[in-house]
Amino acid sequence: MTEPDNDAFTSPNKLPDQVFHYTSIDTMMKIVSSRSIWCTALPYLNDSKERTFLFDAVKQRLPFLKQQDSSIPPELGLQSLEAEDVTNLTSFADEAFVACFAEKSDSLMHWRAYCPQQNGVAIGFRSACLDEAQIAEKPEAGMVVPRVLFARVGYLNTEDPAVIDAVIRTAYYVAKKEVDKGHSWGDLNDHFRWTLDTMACLSKEKAFEVEDELRLLLPYVRYRENNIQFRTVRSTLIPYVEMAVHNHSATGVVFDFDKKLTWNAIQSVVIGPTANMELTRRSIEAFFALRRMEVEVLESKVPYRDW
Repeated sequence: MTEPDNDAFTSPNKLPDQVFHYTSIDTMMKIVSSRSIWCTALPYLNDSKERTFLFDAVKQRLPFLKQQDSSIPPELGLQSLEAEDVTNLTSFADEAFVACFAEKSDSLMHWRAYCPQQNGVAIGFRSACLDEAQIAEKPEAGMVVPRVLFARVGYLNTEDPAVIDAVIRTAYYVAKKEVDKGHSWGDLNDHFRWTLDTMACLSKEKAFEVEDELRLLLPYVRYRENNIQFRTVRSTLIPYVEMAVHNHSATGVVFDFDKKLTWNAIQSVVIGPTANMELTRRSIEAFFALRRMEVEVLESKVPYRDW
């Protein structure tokens, strides 16, 4: 069997060296103080079909593909998904948590969406540091530390059967490879569902393609549920997990749980459109200088204002 190609999985060497997190200046200060970023529970993002749209498309398409493609075994299915509806969990232990980034550092769309009231910045993180992010607690010997993925989001046209067929074949290939390794846990259908679940967390409808998003994904927090925290919004509580982002060096990421080293995971900061650009730049530069952080501070070139 030839391994299918699918953009929902992006290898690290295809990622940019730096990615940008659009947020408020207040949140930037909290990120620097904690040396971490918050990953929000997937159902609480602004896309109401997060995770579910891909499963719905696969459920509809899988019976037809099995009839047309003899390489797909007839027993392949989503029985485990139906028995344990992963899109409607009663516990957050198996919920996915994500933080969102963009490759563009000065995007009008992102300034409008994530930086209201002219109080925004785009924080430029080193991708290598995000790729090694961990739950923000120092792991003890033998502690289960859930894996983290950092990848581009794949944008899928679920109306095109060929696209969904490619997703199914990719998930089946990965699942079969895991089963062939001789793991004692999980059968083919279990691995098929788990793979689809990861793909769903790193995929969105084609309509969102303009966002060109990258994601830091924590697929689950099982065994580490004590790390789930909550913040308030107008209408509800938002579950999130704090993820530690460690230092970068010439030889790789340097884990510094005790925060003894000067933090260098942030490479640059772009100040969003504001009525007080000169004053804002001066104070942000001082903010980083007093922490001995070498961060390039830039100004947005977008001629936008709503003050």
